[in-house]
Parts: sequence; C-alpha cells; structure tokens
Amino acid sequence: MSGEEKKVISRRKYIKYAAAGVVAAAVAGAGAYYATRKPAPTPTPTTPTAIITTPVTTPKKKEPLKIACFEPFTGMPLSAQFSKDGYELCLEDWGKSDAGGREIKLYYVDTELKPEIAKKKARDFILKEGVEIIIGEEASSIEIALGLTAKELGVFEIVGNAVADSYTIDNYEKIYPNCCVTGGFSHNPCRGMAKFVAETAPTGAKVGNLSPNYVWGWDCWREFSTYLKQLRPDIEILPKESEGWPRLGERNFEPYISAVLRWKPDYIHSAHWGDDAIALCKQANAMGAFKQATWVMSTMACDEFKVLGRDNAIEGVVFGGFGGYWWEDPNPTMQAYGKRYYDRFGYWPGYSSSTAYSGLHIALQLVEATDGSAKPEDFLKVMFDRKWDSFAGPTYIRKIDHQLAMPYQVGITKVIDTPPYHSLQNMKIYKFEEVTWSEEEVMKRRQEKGVKPKLEY
Repeated sequence: MSGEEKKVISRRKYIKYAAAGVVAAAVAGAGAYYATRKPAPTPTPTTPTAIITTPVTTPKKKEPLKIACFEPFTGMPLSAQFSKDGYELCLEDWGKSDAGGREIKLYYVDTELKPEIAKKKARDFILKEGVEIIIGEEASSIEIALGLTAKELGVFEIVGNAVADSYTIDNYEKIYPNCCVTGGFSHNPCRGMAKFVAETAPTGAKVGNLSPNYVWGWDCWREFSTYLKQLRPDIEILPKESEGWPRLGERNFEPYISAVLRWKPDYIHSAHWGDDAIALCKQANAMGAFKQATWVMSTMACDEFKVLGRDNAIEGVVFGGFGGYWWEDPNPTMQAYGKRYYDRFGYWPGYSSSTAYSGLHIALQLVEATDGSAKPEDFLKVMFDRKWDSFAGPTYIRKIDHQLAMPYQVGITKVIDTPPYHSLQNMKIYKFEEVTWSEEEVMKRRQEKGVKPKLEY
C-alpha cells in the first residue's frame, strides 16, 4: 500500500493510545503481609480480621475508528479534491477528534476511477488496516463495487455521492443492509429536473440526450425522459439514434455535440459531471451550443461552474442540486453551512463537496449513537428511529432504500461576476418526497427484477 493511499487526516492532533494497566499483587496471607515490616510486640489476642485485597483496574481504551474515503484522485481529480474539502469541513464542524469515544482516523484512497482497483483496495484497507466504514465515491460503478465488498466482508458502506438506481434494485440483495445513501439515487436529480422542465417548457418541445455511456448515464436518461413524458405527454423525446453516448473519461465531445444538435432539440439532457462536464461545457460553449438549445445539466454543481470561470460561464442552463447547497436557498441552516465552507476554502460548496460532507457526517453520528460501535447490525438498530443532523437541517433515513431524505433545488443559471460565476434564477425547491420513488415504486421495480421485496432486519 503506497504512502499516498495510506494518508491519514491530521487536521487535529490525534492522541496516540498507549498500553496502560495496573498490576495488583494479591497478598497471600497475614504472614506475608507482616513479613515486610519490623517485628512488633506480640499483640493482645483478638478476633482475627480478614485482609481483603481488590485488584485496581482501569477502563480499557477503545480502538481508533478507521474510516476510508474512496475518491478518484487520478481519475476525476477536481471532483476528488472538492470531496476532500467536504470531508475536512465535516471534521472541523464535528468539533472533536473522536466519535463515540473512539479516535477518528480518516484515510483517503485513490480508486483511479476503476472498479476492480477500488474493490482490491477496499479489501486491503478492511483486512489489513482494520477499516470499519468505507465512504465513496464519484462513480456509480465504483460505489456498487464498494457496496459488494462491504457486504462480503461485513463492514458498512456509505454512498456520499449519488448512485445509480441499480444499486438499490439489481444489486439490492448483494449490498443491503450494510449501507446508507446520503447523496441520493440517479432518479432524484432527474425527477427534479423533469418536474422543472415540465413546468416551464413550451408545448411540443423536443428533447435530446448526451450522457456518459455507463450505468449512471443510462439510469439518469431513462428516468428523466420517462418521468418527463409522464408529466408532459406533448413533449417529444427524440429517437434513440439521436442520442450521444461518449464513454466515461472522454475529453473530445465536439462530434457528439454536433450529432445531437443536428436533430434540432429544444432541450439537451446531460448527466456528465466532474472533469468530463468541464470539458463538455468548454467545447459546447466554443461551438455556440448553449445558444442553440437549453441544456439540462442534471449532475453538475457549483464545483464545476467555479472551475469554468467567468470566461466559460454559461447562461440559461437548467441546473440543480440534490441535498441543497446553493447560497441562494433561503434555508438558514444551509446558508450558515455555505458561509462556513466559503470562509474555509474560498469558494461555495458544490455537489461533490456537500455529499462528501454529508456521508462522513452521518457516519460519525451513527458511531456516536451506538456508543462507539461501527458494526452494521448496531447501525441498523438506530438508523431509522430518529432525526439526523445535516447541512440542510434535521432529517431522516428512509428504511426501504436507506436513503437520507434531503431537499432538491433547481433553476436556471444567470452569469454573475463572482465565483462560482453563476446565480440560480427562478429557483424551485422540491421536498425529498417529490423527487424520489415512492415505496410502492421501489417495491415494484425490485419485484420486476426478480429480487426479494425486502430484507428482514
């Protein structure tokens, strides 16, 4: 394991645990007791008194709490850095170096954006380093690999970022119950976007797609287009041959953009994120593509908009965020969170940073609630019976899919002169229940895939 992968967070000076114990020697009898002292006059006979010795013990110190955060430092480095900032602010907000009486040790692990590497490293950190909670990451394929590993090895996984719906449908029996999803599923942002477009699009609008060619992109487009058509039957979803599907990690988007634009869509849905989204936006901007159609960027965030800068700022993009982090949201708890983040790092928190914060924050609260235990079976005893703190205020974890219930805002970007160079206009704030599948929908989809309706625990 390289030094880079084995980094431990050192924002606070952690206390090194030293082995401590008190050895109490039991006295064998009165003869041995008095043999260590000067001879004394023969005492007047009295009733014998028993000498009782009690060994002195000290409470055993709890082992450190080891949490590994899996991020694509050499796959999507910008998103990974934003997430790292979120983790660090969470530790500062936590305000102490322990959870449940256990010293916090946080590891950053580079997945290289490759599921097989993430799985191997997860096994190594669990089996060799004693990691008890794994958190990650930016890509659904890797989040699923981490979930499979966590279930196999009996530890707990927290999905900080959003994850493809197949996580809780196709992979339900292979991953649950050892998990919690604090960043939502792919259907959450897509339902929020679809609701906004349905409420604002002109009659008969045509909608196309340009999304990454892996499970996240597939799930996002399917949910967005299906739900939009359900809300607005008059809207035309362009045929399959019009769709653009560049692979994850693609950097040349011009051919795909041109191909989609030839169909003259009124809206273009995109599920790109991180470094891919930045490259896509720069090239689309240079081609004038943002003036030819309204883009629906379902998984971009303040993070990417900040990196684009003023020169590449894009106006009129439908944009939003699951979990809520825009400084323009009137929620005072969220505004206070955004200000703390801005004061600490000099930029407003975005999707990657906020969902990373949320994932670690829930992990620490769970350990605190179980008095130091990080065992999945102990987490499950407390997860669903209380409200949990979040940067958006107190909320709950839904039992059917272990999803943290967070709000979703969506609006249209307007270019401004200060970072992140985009303001969110005409903002609509949807409740969690408005942008997530109902419990009946979840059960139906699992049954359609042939998995058990639910696990008993």
